[in-house]
Amino acid sequence: MLLENTRLDVIATYKSMTQAFINLTVTESIVENEDTLLDYIEFSLQEIGGAEHKDDSLIKLSLCWQCSQDTIEKYKTIKDSIEKKKGKYYFGEYDI
Repeated sequence: MLLENTRLDVIATYKSMTQAFINLTVTESIVENEDTLLDYIEFSLQEIGGAEHKDDSLIKLSLCWQCSQDTIEKYKTIKDSIEKKKGKYYFGEYDI
């Protein structure tokens, strides 16, 4: 089921190419857990970028959730993404 009034902005940072930006709709099944969320984002990035957006060169995802406080409280994955991860997911050898 689609989460109404909920969108997800994603900036993907790659090791050897320019950043990619996507805006995604969100369903309940996508926010079931962190793995399903990240799989959905990576799949969506590959759909828009084709072969050049291989997940092995992905080094960071920055997420911005557009939703109500009630939605944040209802879905643990969204709440953890915002409060624990600060919307940042790092992969591989990312240098801060």
